[in-house]
Amino acid sequence: MSEPRQPLFVKDGPDFTVQRGSAPESDGYPVSVYRHFESNMRIVLCRIPRPLYSLNVYVPTVAANDKGLPHTLEHLVFCGSKRYPSRGYLDALANCNLSTGTNAWTADDHTCYTLSTASEEALANVLPVYLDHILHPLLKDEHFVTEVYHYDTTGKEQGVVFSEMVARENGENDLFGINLDRLMFPPNSPYTYMSGGHTAAIAQLTNAEIVEYHRKYYDANNLTLVITGDLSDGFTEVLQRLPRDLVQSAGHSSRSPIDCSLPPVDQPQCRHVPFPSVDTDTGSVGFGWRGPPSSDAETVVAVTMLLEYLGDNPSSPLKQRFVERPLPLASDVSIEVTDTIPSTIVMHFSGVPHVGPDDLAHHSDVEDHDDHEGDAESEGEGDDDDGDVEPEDPDIPHLFEDGYFKRLLVEELQRVYDSRFDGDDLAMQKLAERFRHHVALDMENKPDDMIQEMLCVDIVNAHFSQKCLGAFSIGSRARSFDIIESLGSQPLAYWLDVLKVWLIDTPVYYVAMTPSAVLGRQLESARKEVEVANEARILDKVEHAKAIALAVEATKVNLSDGTKSNIPLPDLTRVTSIPHSQRVDVLPKAIGPAAAVQLVWLESEFPEVVLHIPLCHVSDELRPYLVLFQELLLCSDMLLPSGSLYDTAKEPTAEELHVGYTTVVDRLAAVTTSCGSAVGLGNDGFSCTWLEDVFVLELCTPKDRLKTAVRWLLQAFMFANFTAERILTMAQNLLSDINDWKRDGDLVAMSATTYFTAQDRPNQPRWTDKYISIFEQEGVLKHIVNQ
Repeated sequence: MSEPRQPLFVKDGPDFTVQRGSAPESDGYPVSVYRHFESNMRIVLCRIPRPLYSLNVYVPTVAANDKGLPHTLEHLVFCGSKRYPSRGYLDALANCNLSTGTNAWTADDHTCYTLSTASEEALANVLPVYLDHILHPLLKDEHFVTEVYHYDTTGKEQGVVFSEMVARENGENDLFGINLDRLMFPPNSPYTYMSGGHTAAIAQLTNAEIVEYHRKYYDANNLTLVITGDLSDGFTEVLQRLPRDLVQSAGHSSRSPIDCSLPPVDQPQCRHVPFPSVDTDTGSVGFGWRGPPSSDAETVVAVTMLLEYLGDNPSSPLKQRFVERPLPLASDVSIEVTDTIPSTIVMHFSGVPHVGPDDLAHHSDVEDHDDHEGDAESEGEGDDDDGDVEPEDPDIPHLFEDGYFKRLLVEELQRVYDSRFDGDDLAMQKLAERFRHHVALDMENKPDDMIQEMLCVDIVNAHFSQKCLGAFSIGSRARSFDIIESLGSQPLAYWLDVLKVWLIDTPVYYVAMTPSAVLGRQLESARKEVEVANEARILDKVEHAKAIALAVEATKVNLSDGTKSNIPLPDLTRVTSIPHSQRVDVLPKAIGPAAAVQLVWLESEFPEVVLHIPLCHVSDELRPYLVLFQELLLCSDMLLPSGSLYDTAKEPTAEELHVGYTTVVDRLAAVTTSCGSAVGLGNDGFSCTWLEDVFVLELCTPKDRLKTAVRWLLQAFMFANFTAERILTMAQNLLSDINDWKRDGDLVAMSATTYFTAQDRPNQPRWTDKYISIFEQEGVLKHIVNQ
C-alpha cells in the first residue's frame, strides 16, 4: 500500500478572529491560514456568514522604473493562460458562475486580482482557472501589441495600457500624487516610480521585459490568496484538489526590504507643478508627512482618528479655517493615512483660488482705490461676464506663493494644539465613539472589503518591510475595536502628543498644483512630434498595418460553442440571500403624498431611515436651485419654533430657538452614523443615477439614538434657515467643484451624454438631470454669487 500523499496546503499558525463591532468575540469572523507544503504561498480563509464570496489574489510587486511593468501584467494575465489559452474564457466562466467578472488593480507595492461571486461552488469552479491565468499567462507578442503599446501607420501611439496612462499622467491628481511621493521618499524607492507607467517609458518597453518581470514576481512562492464568505468545513478540500503543477513554485522569491529611508537632506521639500487646464481659476495644494510604520496598527488608527477630527465635517477645524467661509481658500480638504512603508499622511486641499498676473494687478488696484471697488473687470482669458468674484480676502492672491499656504496650515495646527482642541477635553473621546460606529457600520455593510483591506497591509509588510521580513504574520488589525476603545480612553495629553509628533514636529512636504492654459497645447504639440518621428521609422506601412491587424485578430474573444457548453455551472438552489422580512403599512391618515411606510427587518446594529419626497410639485423656477439646496440642507442654521422639543430635552422650548450650523452639523454627527440629502439615488453632486424626480433624506444610526436622530433630521429639514453667508460659501465651493468636474474627461462625457440624451418632453416638465447638470449649474451658481 502506498503512503498517503502529502497535503498540498497545511495549517500555518493558530486561527484568529476578526472583531465585527460591539458583538462578543465569539461572534467575530474566524480566520485560518494555510501554507503550501513546499513554498511560501499562502491561502487565508475568513468565514463570514453572508451570501457573497470574495477572492483577492495579492502579488507583491514594485517598480524600478517608469515603464509600468506591474500595470502591464494587470492587463495581460486576462488574455489567456497555459491551460486555458482562449481569451475571454475566464470572464465567461466567471459570468456563468454568478459573478460580474474578474478585475484587478495595481498599487505601488502590490497588484491584486479580485473576484466576487454568490456561491461557494461557483468560487471553486473559477479558482483554478483564475490562478492559471495569474501564474501561467501566455504573454504573447500580439498581446503586447494590443494591450500595452504600438503605433499605427500614422505614428499615433496606441495600446490599452498606454492609452490609459495618456489619460491620467497629466491629470491634476496623478501629478500631485507622484510628485509628493518623490519628495517624501529617496530617489531609488519604488514609491518614486509610476507603477502604472509613464507614456514615454512605456514606449521603450519590450515584451521580453514583461516576461522576465512575471518570472520574478509572479512565482507561486510570492502569492497570498484571501478568500471570504460563508465557507463550509469542506472548502479546504477545494484547495487540496488544486493541480499540483498549477501552484508549484519555480523557486523565485521577491521578498526583500524596500528602501524606506528618509530622502536626502539636500532634497527640496516643496514643488510647484503645472497641470493642463482650460480653466485656470482654481488649483490645489497638498501636504505629506511620513507617518508611523504601517505595521503599527494602534498608532496608525490614532493618527487616522486625529485626522478625522481635523477635517471630517463642516464644523471641523480645517474645514472652518479653509472651506466654510464666504470667500473659501479651498472648496474641500481630504485627509488620509496611506499604507506605504512607512505609512504616509496626505492632506489635499482642492479648489484653491488661483490668481493669475492680470488678476493680481487688478487686486492691487482694488486695494489702492477702495472707492472704485468692484468697478473694474479682469482682463484675463475667458468671457467678460463669467461672474468670477474678485479676491477680497488678503490671503487669496498669495496662496500659491512659496510656503504661504503651508504657513496658514501650520498656524492652524498650532492653534488647535495651543487651544487644547478648542478647550474641549472630551473632543477625542466623542470622536472615538463616532469613529467606532463608522467602522462597525462598514464592517456590517461590507465585511469582505474591510477584511481584505486589513489583511493587505500585513501581506505587503511581510513581503517588503524590514521590520516584518522573515515572518508571515497577519491580523494586526483584527482587534480594531479594542484599539479604538483603548484610544477613546486616552487623556487629552495623549492626543496633543499625537498631533505634535506626527503633524507639527514631523517635516512636512508640500506640492502646489497650478493650472496652466498653455500646457495642454504644448503637450499636444510634443505628442504630434512623437507621432511624426514614429511614422518616419516605419519602413513598410503595408507590412506594419498587416502586423497590427494580425495582432488584433489574434487577440479577439472567440469562444467555440463547445467551449461555452462545457463551462461548469453552480447549483442555483444553494444560493442564499440575506435573511430579512418586510411589510408595507398603510398610514391611517396620509401625510401629504405619503400614504404608506415600507418596513424591512434584518440583522443590524444600525437602523436606517430613508424618506423619498416627490419633486413633482417643485416649479421650474425653483429646480435650478436643487443642487445648492441638497448641499445646504443639513449644514445650515436652524430656527426651531417655540413649543418644539430640542435635542434630548423632555420639555418643549418656550420661545423660538436659533441653532447655528456648526451645532447642527456636530449634533447630526453625534447622533447618526451617516446622514445625507440628495436629488435621486446615486447622486454625486451634479448628476444622479436614477429616481431623479425624488428628493432623498436618509440617516443611519445606532439603535439607542434612533428617536433623537430622526428628530434632528426632520427638524433640520423643516426649519433650515439659509443665511446669505452660507449660501455664498456653498455656491463658491460648488463652482470650484465644477472646475474639477471639467478637468475629468469621464465625468464630462457622462454629463454631456446625460444632458443631450435627456430630450425635453412635450407637455412635460424638463428632466431634473438637466437642471442639476454642470452645463446649467455653472451659470446658476455664478448668478447667485454675483447677487
